[in-house]
Amino acid sequence: MARRGELKRAFEQVRSGFFPRWDRKRLWRVRAAPFLVAEGRCEIPRKTIFIRKIPDSIDELKQLLIHEICHHNALGHEAKWFRNMEAAAQRAEAIGQEKMAKWIREEIESYEQEPKTYVSAIYCQLGDWIVDTGGKVPYKRFIVHLAHEFGLTVEQMEKRYKGLRRFYDDKIKAAKGNKN
Repeated sequence: MARRGELKRAFEQVRSGFFPRWDRKRLWRVRAAPFLVAEGRCEIPRKTIFIRKIPDSIDELKQLLIHEICHHNALGHEAKWFRNMEAAAQRAEAIGQEKMAKWIREEIESYEQEPKTYVSAIYCQLGDWIVDTGGKVPYKRFIVHLAHEFGLTVEQMEKRYKGLRRFYDDKIKAAKGNKN
């Protein structure tokens, strides 16, 4: 229970220190969520930041919270997320937290190549799963699992990756054709 209090305190410090104009009505919450696959998740409709495991270091916790809060208006690591992260880095510099600003910019750099690998990883995983299961996994079951793994809702997955259903159907047809 003490760790959850630590999570809430860190969230308040990050919210007020790094994002003073965000969430002025205090609608957003933070929750521990050991069920997550990823380290954290920002659920926009629920206005909730989920953290899988509270790091031992307060700095690491704040870094994770900054990363997730930057998703408040960005589904993935896209242009809005990059702008939010850069704004957080500038804010860190303005309040004398050079080490945090440096970390934020390193985080930005680490995600700059991600969009290409992210999309290919999704399609690759779908193809592998169909082959591994002999095409016996229904599309809905797959999409729920994949959305969870990549930190998105099913609706977000299908909206962002419109070709998933057709790709799935084509792979299923090919898998069945290879059996005959």
